[in-house]
Amino acid sequence: MSEQKPEQATQPQPQLQPPGMRPPPQPKPKLTKAERRAIQEAQRKKKEEERAAQQSKQGKAPQGKAQQGKAQQGRAQQSKGAPSRGHTMRESKGAAVKKQGKGLAHVPSREDPRIFSHLSSYQHITLRKAEGGHPISNAHPAILEVGMKIHRGTIAGGNACCLAMLAAFKRVVADYTTPPNRAIAFELPKALNAQYQCLARCRAPSIGMGNAYNSLAQRVTQIPPDVLEHEAKRTLLEHIESWEQTRITRAVDNIVATGVERIEDGDVVLTYGFSNTVLGIIEHAWKEENKRFRLVIADSRPSYSGLVLLRRITHLSIPVSYILLNGVACMMKEVTKIFLGAEGLCSNGYAIAPVGTAPIALVAAVQKKPVMICCETYKFSERVQLDAICSNEMGDPDALLETAEHRELLGAWRQTTTPRGGRTLQLVNPLFDLLPTEYIDMVITEMGMLPPTSVPVIIREYVKEFS
Repeated sequence: MSEQKPEQATQPQPQLQPPGMRPPPQPKPKLTKAERRAIQEAQRKKKEEERAAQQSKQGKAPQGKAQQGKAQQGRAQQSKGAPSRGHTMRESKGAAVKKQGKGLAHVPSREDPRIFSHLSSYQHITLRKAEGGHPISNAHPAILEVGMKIHRGTIAGGNACCLAMLAAFKRVVADYTTPPNRAIAFELPKALNAQYQCLARCRAPSIGMGNAYNSLAQRVTQIPPDVLEHEAKRTLLEHIESWEQTRITRAVDNIVATGVERIEDGDVVLTYGFSNTVLGIIEHAWKEENKRFRLVIADSRPSYSGLVLLRRITHLSIPVSYILLNGVACMMKEVTKIFLGAEGLCSNGYAIAPVGTAPIALVAAVQKKPVMICCETYKFSERVQLDAICSNEMGDPDALLETAEHRELLGAWRQTTTPRGGRTLQLVNPLFDLLPTEYIDMVITEMGMLPPTSVPVIIREYVKEFS
């Protein structure tokens, strides 16, 4: 018998790599948490030694951790620069005003609640602040007058503010004189932009005001360079008057006619605050159409704008119930329809309305009551917003101190500080709410009634001039 040789174990042949290719990476050994920490500590110690050696060569004393942290913080502040102004709900996308020119620079202070610290805090505006010392053009008296009235609340409401702004720009255009050896087509846009920035320093423009100014600015750019001054002025004044009639006056009339059709005899109509469009619907339905219904006016502090609506309809002898916001849930059982005004509509269908509107819409949605928003299409915006915190406007916090008891308890809120210098008591006065689409049944515009999801279609087809 022949002896069988034992089989030798075959060793794996190394795989030949094509020229120019790197071998596959070898798996790294797994380290424990303590080993990783030791490696990181050694690397950090090595960097500190190198930094200390470099500073000793340059003749500088090595810095400690506290000094290094302060230096890094200082460099970070220098890289960031001056704080920018916070976003407000009244800003309009595409408005021909730079961020720095739209108002006073927002300086974060201890008066800003941490959740609203990104918004610009309320500031009392004087004529000197409103003028701003613009190098191109001095502030026109009409612009200053309108700006201060809007800031103080003498002129309130989206339509009223927009009409007042356009009336002021009429005076600006009529009083404008082109500098010698200059063309009005090149000089007038600069002057109008300076006046609009002055107006924005008094208060951030609303969406409708921004769209109205964009329309005027776009029309100015279409003026031929060789046109005479009086012809250019006449063209612009005609454009402003046509825009007022088409986009505001006639639009309100169409909304009123559509809203009256939704009111029937025996209805209980609820509205909140004051809206000039809703007032027109109520007056036309009662006086012109002879429809008999009951009105519920909901109101809230500190503005109590519902009292303005109550005074305006007193002569009509309409049965009215005046309630505050905390009584809406009890009264909602009797309500059949809700008409609300809006400051603007976003492209995602969300409505920007005075603060306090969102709770009413929420209670109405729970009890399945129809909510109708009355808004002109010139207030539509391409912006998208999902809540009322990321973008809003802050009102005067001292407006919350109404009674003597409030002033006694909260009057010294600015002196309540923590050991670190912060405020232990904050007074917050936001001015706007945001209504989601699920709380809105219909939007009444001059084009008719449409669901809030159709707002992007209107923006694309009907409001292209504001893109």
